[in-house]
Amino acid sequence: MPRLTQAQPIHEVDTLVEPTVTTGGVPWNEWHSHSAPAPTPEPEPEPLVPPKVSLTAPSVSTHVSKTTKFKVSWKTYSPVPLSGIASYDVQCKVGRKGSWRNLLVNTTKKATYFKGKAGQSVYFRVRAEDNVGNVGRYSKPRRTIIPFDNESFRSKQGFRRLRNLSSPNYLGTLRHSRNRGDTLVFRRSGNLFSIIAKKGKRMGKAQIYVDGRRKRIIDTYSSKTRSRKVVFTVKFSRIKTHTIKIVNLATPNRRNLYIDGLVARK
Repeated sequence: MPRLTQAQPIHEVDTLVEPTVTTGGVPWNEWHSHSAPAPTPEPEPEPLVPPKVSLTAPSVSTHVSKTTKFKVSWKTYSPVPLSGIASYDVQCKVGRKGSWRNLLVNTTKKATYFKGKAGQSVYFRVRAEDNVGNVGRYSKPRRTIIPFDNESFRSKQGFRRLRNLSSPNYLGTLRHSRNRGDTLVFRRSGNLFSIIAKKGKRMGKAQIYVDGRRKRIIDTYSSKTRSRKVVFTVKFSRIKTHTIKIVNLATPNRRNLYIDGLVARK
């Protein structure tokens, strides 16, 4: 018998399995490989994308509240970091030229209540930090205007004050008139003004003057009683002092006029 003089090399072999016939009569070949399986790739690390947050606040506080206190909320939007959100920083400022100050720092809350003062224009913004230390940019500022109460009118000829703190009226008060020619005058600085009124079946019309000129006739009629509704708005290109005058027209069969407040944006 011949002797091997050196070790024979060992090669990887693919074994051919002879064709067989399936039930349907179709031949097939099957190859078996003795190769080692390919390694499982490592998962890619999470991309360093700072979290993005959007903030929600009412444009006018009386849209959602009868006081100067209202809700501000925020949430993270796509792409949400896989690591999750660790905390939020919330800031606010009063007026466009005001300085930002911290309202909440390193909070896990997603909403808060803010209490301001009548006549303020308050701006809010928020940012988030995820659980691996990525800090996002502050969100686009959102502005909320807190209206002046009906006590802020300079002249209240013929309008009497109604007070009921349990009512849905702004700060629990209204200015009421039934007579033709009764007048309210408001003079403030701003670039947008809105009149807030109570509407209902027996509520009538009023003539609005802006800086001494007739601007529009408003109608406060509604089939259902509705409180704290904006019934008139006027805008200006820049912030300046303007005068708004409201004159009751004493509409037949619905002479009542209820004025609740006035918005002045700054």
